[in-house]
Amino acid sequence: MEIRNNYTDEDNYTHIDYWKSEDDNEEGITVAIVCNDTKKVFFLHNGFRQNEETLKAIKETLESIEQTFLVVYCLNDESDHYEAFRGDETGARERYEEVLEMEDLYSANIALVIESTDY
Repeated sequence: MEIRNNYTDEDNYTHIDYWKSEDDNEEGITVAIVCNDTKKVFFLHNGFRQNEETLKAIKETLESIEQTFLVVYCLNDESDHYEAFRGDETGARERYEEVLEMEDLYSANIALVIESTDY
């Protein structure tokens, strides 16, 4: 038995695939997918939910996903702004410090994105 997590499709889902053997000519099956945008895991075959190799591949996939930081701020004219920094905490913190110096700033936040569909 072999579990692989080396295929990410055009929708940014990493497939957790199962093969009965290490024969590359054998057709594998996808047992779970990991959304690289939301970090949600979708099991397609419930029998693999407790499989150690499957869980290891999912953990590796989740750990490899870059974190996204948002700098969100509102100006006195009531306009809202946000800027996303994928994998760049330093850049997000630097931008946040710049935003704090704005004369027409009403409020500002820096946040780590846990789940989102909006950016």
